[in-house]
Amino acid sequence: MIEWKKYTLVSFLRYLMQFEREKRNLFVNKVLSWYNKQILFSYCTRVGSRIRVGPKELTLKISGNVELLLDDDILIHSPLHISLTSYFCPYSKLEIGKGTHIGPYTAIRVAKHIKIGERCLIARWVRIFDHNGHAIDPGLRWERKKTPIDEIRPVSIGDNVWVGENVFIQAGVSIGSGSIIAANSVVTTDVPENVIFGGNPARIKRRLEPKTVLSMK
Repeated sequence: MIEWKKYTLVSFLRYLMQFEREKRNLFVNKVLSWYNKQILFSYCTRVGSRIRVGPKELTLKISGNVELLLDDDILIHSPLHISLTSYFCPYSKLEIGKGTHIGPYTAIRVAKHIKIGERCLIARWVRIFDHNGHAIDPGLRWERKKTPIDEIRPVSIGDNVWVGENVFIQAGVSIGSGSIIAANSVVTTDVPENVIFGGNPARIKRRLEPKTVLSMK
């Protein structure tokens, strides 16, 4: 009987400590999420309502003549890396549409224009770049010259697009609405609407029925 009471007391104390720890972590995460949101919003040209931002690290490299436009009901997990600069072009813009979810460890690099549509699902470890970061010409790289403007090409992602884990979307790509990009794909060419696109380099794997996409609107 005594051993049972002792075991019950120890279990209760462990539960109480775990409960208090979870409450403390929840409070800390709420504070960090609020802080990250304020930092992100300070760079925005337009901010929608009901935007949620994760509590982990945000790496924001935003400078120059730029626009960051966030619509309503966006969920941004963290860690997240955003590079938005007018260093390469006179003007650059990043747009994220209504109801879009962006997974953790995603990296978005904008030198001209990247547009992500409405109700998109961006998984973790996704990379979306509109430029390579370095010039293609070896002579320019040797001289540490910045990427020429003609090598910077906008990226457009339509509405209701699902991008799987560890996908790399390269410069100049346009992804049609309703399409799915399979995990671990490297997207180098335009993607039509309502298809499953996958591989390295990615190509059409299957066409989706339009009624499936329309029923989700």
